Amino acid sequence: MDAEKLARLQEKWGEASAALPTRAMNNVYEFQRIQKDLEEMELDLAQDASYELLEDGLTKKTFDQEHCRAWLAMTLDSYHHAQSLSAHKYLGEQSRAQYHGLKRLVEYTLPNLEEHLAKAGLPDDVSELRLIELRMLQEMKENGALERAVKLAANSCAMENTRSAYSFHKRAKAKQAEMTHLQECREGMAYANAALEAIEDAQEFYAPKDIPLEYDGFGGWKDDKGPYNREILAEMKEYFLLQESAIEFHQAYKFHQDGHYVLDASGSGHGMMRMPMQHIAEKLKEQGYDIRDPKLFEQMGTDIDTFWNAYDTERQNVIKDDKYKLVKPQLKR
Repeated sequence: MDAEKLARLQEKWGEASAALPTRAMNNVYEFQRIQKDLEEMELDLAQDASYELLEDGLTKKTFDQEHCRAWLAMTLDSYHHAQSLSAHKYLGEQSRAQYHGLKRLVEYTLPNLEEHLAKAGLPDDVSELRLIELRMLQEMKENGALERAVKLAANSCAMENTRSAYSFHKRAKAKQAEMTHLQECREGMAYANAALEAIEDAQEFYAPKDIPLEYDGFGGWKDDKGPYNREILAEMKEYFLLQESAIEFHQAYKFHQDGHYVLDASGSGHGMMRMPMQHIAEKLKEQGYDIRDPKLFEQMGTDIDTFWNAYDTERQNVIKDDKYKLVKPQLKR
């Protein structure tokens, strides 16, 4: 047995079992890492003797109950964070935090806690208030209140992401003539995507309507309104995607003329290397576009022959020396 590794495990156990409030999120994963390390040492996780190596007198039941305590801490922390109003500095943050926090609570932390409760239960010294909060969450899950809360939070988050998508759409349009709106398109597409995904989770609580588009800086609204509408969000997403692809194409096409067929995707010299024409074609195909439709490439400010010739040229040149292992199966025009 590796004495040095065992000493590290004993130290990990000491930290995890201390249950410090600042380590609530980390403790769950510490327990999992400890068990994984014990398995790698070929120890039987069903036997008390394996856990006694961590601390004299430690049993599997005690270990599992402390693990369950860590899941309780993470679950309650997720719920509190999702409900907090004072933890958010900027207008609009709260709706996003509530949606993602409640979604994580319902889909991840609470189910895992209940699984550990069924297997081991909690230690006897868990405080009464924590047990009351646990019962409250279980009751809210049972009567559907948590599910409804996720849907309502999703709808609020979708509206917030719609506002951001409109904002980036406006900025992108203002810079489109100079073709300097790549970042606006990328950020706008992220918000449009997020809004569409949240609308799916909102289910019956989603309803198209006009919403205020901008905060006034004091917690109120400016006069401008716009449609909160799935179809319009899909149109904005298409605008962002095709504009992003157009900019990427024209920038890469210039590099092609100088014999450069693999580019740094970040533009910083330290990012992921990419075959740009291959990337554009793959991206459009994954998004459901017909990459054999001439009109698609016209929307990108080029024509189908120019694009596919560039795609083929890029591929032929990179295959000669594919040092980054970038070449994917060939797409057919």
